[in-house]
Amino acid sequence: MVPGSATIALTTDYASRHATLRDDEITDVDVRSVAKFDKVPTGQACSYALSFGYQDTHNNYRARLSFLTSGTVELRLEKEVADTVTQLTTATTLATGVPAGTNWTIRVRREGARIQVKAWRTDTAEPTGWAADVTDSTFPKGRVGLRALANQGCTNLPVKLVMSRFQVDAATWQQPPTVTHDTWVRLLPAPFDGTWTRPWSRSSVAGPVPRPPTSWPTRPRSSREHPR
Repeated sequence: MVPGSATIALTTDYASRHATLRDDEITDVDVRSVAKFDKVPTGQACSYALSFGYQDTHNNYRARLSFLTSGTVELRLEKEVADTVTQLTTATTLATGVPAGTNWTIRVRREGARIQVKAWRTDTAEPTGWAADVTDSTFPKGRVGLRALANQGCTNLPVKLVMSRFQVDAATWQQPPTVTHDTWVRLLPAPFDGTWTRPWSRSSVAGPVPRPPTSWPTRPRSSREHPR
């Protein structure tokens, strides 16, 4: 989704929502996302996270931004193993008095067991340094994606997380993916009127397009789990 738009609607508190790229073999990765909440939460916080090393909704790493009722935004790096969450670093306050509708970028870079994380207001320059730099090897591979949550007690639902960018800048695979078919479908810009033109006849009849698709769809997943 570069660029694009997608929305996760939080209609229930105490229930996380997930969307991931359905590729379980990603190891090293450099990935970023841009998103904003349409409201400042009341009652309890809401959060948006970039997930990586994702096995399922109960087992994953995540770099998470917490949007507090006061307008404060905090960054956390954590892992969840069988519903037990461990903080890999202490929470870092990034800003205060942040209004609704402010875009935030999260970037994660993982190389082997080394995990580096930063986050910033999208309308400002990317920080040169990393906010968190740790080592952990619990999940050596897994999906990347997004997670959204309204903590138990959030009172102004529904709250919408609007995403405008999800971008994988680099990635490696424990077992590189292979193409197992030799025919591709090309979408025409307009309905076919029955007349072949020379460029289309050459490209469509001569053989398959020698390039695989560059993006795959994501599908939200949800589960009930402890508030974070």
